[in-house]
Amino acid sequence: MSAWQFGKTSALSAVWPEGPASVPVTPGDLDSGILTPFSSIDPEREVWVASYGNDTAPGTLFQPKRTIGAAILIAAPGTSIMVKAGVYRENLSLNGTPGTMTKPIWLRSADGKGAAEMQALLAGAEALNLAGANAVLIEGFKINGGVVIEPAGQKGPSNIVLQNNLITNGLVDGINVQYGSNLYLIANEISASPRGQGIQMHACHNVLIADNYIHDLRGSGTKNDGINLKGDMQAVMIQSNIIDRIDGSGLVLEGLNVVARVNSLKATRRAATFSGCTSCALEKNNIFKTTGILSDVGLSTGDSPVHRTVNIKLSSNCIYRSDWLYVEQGTGTGLINQANSSKACL
Repeated sequence: MSAWQFGKTSALSAVWPEGPASVPVTPGDLDSGILTPFSSIDPEREVWVASYGNDTAPGTLFQPKRTIGAAILIAAPGTSIMVKAGVYRENLSLNGTPGTMTKPIWLRSADGKGAAEMQALLAGAEALNLAGANAVLIEGFKINGGVVIEPAGQKGPSNIVLQNNLITNGLVDGINVQYGSNLYLIANEISASPRGQGIQMHACHNVLIADNYIHDLRGSGTKNDGINLKGDMQAVMIQSNIIDRIDGSGLVLEGLNVVARVNSLKATRRAATFSGCTSCALEKNNIFKTTGILSDVGLSTGDSPVHRTVNIKLSSNCIYRSDWLYVEQGTGTGLINQANSSKACL
């Protein structure tokens, strides 16, 4: 199996029969089977962190650092930072961390998924910030306070993998990404972001969002979306995610060449909104009965200064009701609406 390539489906769903898809409707321990650019690369060295360690220690297995931040400071390209079980109250920053495509930097929960917890120390700051980082993989943590991936000056974040994390109580969003490229958000569980979206991305290129479980985003007086794309998004695959029990739309899609396929969209105000999306598609998704009075799928002009809602493909989706589509005036050009099934999805 080869690494997922932008503009193509992954090996996980390369072959599907024609007609409405059958995807998981209950969350599990999702395992995407998707290879990232770093899947075949082994670390050259390890730096260990434990709650009983000392930041003056060298960072070996038997003489670990005490804080993740201290380990980051000595992490050269090719380093895997191995974090033992415990709660680490730090506002972590990997700003400009110098990984490379052949020598990335790994940050891993050493004792299994959720055993090591990152917890925001200061009020008003996220638990983890990757400003301008390159070639970094974050795997297996409980992250209490959300993740921000943003530029550092003129340097945008690139080649970032967030995989198999439990992300909760985001300062605003569960994951917020701006002006990034080559991004992989895979098999994360995202919940309890009362003031924002599960995943919010702005002006990012070459993105894979796959096998995530996004749920229970319900704010006070706000509409929290599962996945919200804004600005000049390009070449995005949203695949095999479960989105459940949220106040807003399951998907809000803006950009160029955005494809959402084989997702399960449940208990949302609206399943999907195309809002300034050109050459975008909704294919083989299970769309359950929504909680709002809106149509399940909407085509809107939106407020994008770059893209118009044209050339939309709606194909082979399983949809709960017959009156599921709303097309705003001026958005139907090039619409393909085919083989969608209006029935209760199993």
